[in-house]
Amino acid sequence: EDAKNRCPNSMVVFAVSRNTYQKGRISNEELMKRIKNINDHGYMVVVFDSGFFYDNYLAVSKRFSGKTHIALGADSFNRLIKCYENDEYSSLEEDHLWYILENYKKDKIKKEKECFEHNFGNAHFIVYGRRQEIVTGNIEASYEYVDFDVDISSTKIRELMESGNSEEANKLTGKAE
Repeated sequence: EDAKNRCPNSMVVFAVSRNTYQKGRISNEELMKRIKNINDHGYMVVVFDSGFFYDNYLAVSKRFSGKTHIALGADSFNRLIKCYENDEYSSLEEDHLWYILENYKKDKIKKEKECFEHNFGNAHFIVYGRRQEIVTGNIEASYEYVDFDVDISSTKIRELMESGNSEEANKLTGKAE
């Protein structure tokens, strides 16, 4: 809801990846639970199989014009930045970045900046965290950090919602009425 309020006149779509780089693949049962939970709250879901953020972002950005606002957790954002610092690209990214990768082999800082700008220059990130540090290093990402004072993981909230205990989940997230 917060991201929807921050980006009025935008279409809100949840992206769920079955396979997340450095985290692994979720089961079909878990995938269906996540989709149902999001749909039950009135949102559309797009499911991706690629474990790489760029591959999924590219699929979405090709279908919509204008700036893309991406809401994600601080851990995911930091993991995305870390991939660029460590030269961890999907094969699709490597195909799209070959010129930059080839021309900036000897200038790691310039390479990180150019690759990220090339891939996400038309994106604005809304990063949600629990008093977490955001480390962008040499990368100049367009983002805003939203600190929410909830010391519980999204996995725990999801488990409570799926078990039918939405009242408890709402209490933990400060949305209890």
